[in-house]
Amino acid sequence: VSVHVVAAAEAGALVLRAGLDPAVAHAVLMRGWAASAMLDRALPRAAARDFADTGAPVARILEAQGMIAD
Repeated sequence: VSVHVVAAAEAGALVLRAGLDPAVAHAVLMRGWAASAMLDRALPRAAARDFADTGAPVARILEAQGMIAD
């Protein structure tokens, strides 16, 4: 899950920085190897600059990563 969160965040940042149409980028990415549930959920929110609490804070991801590492 963590990898998908980071990949979706990177894709969103790249799309916004490159000045691409987020809707077109989303449609293209979701038709190829980049498609994932996390990208489908996160990219439109990032494009809308909707950073409201999703109920999945980074602290929980870090906690899960710590348990995996142990």
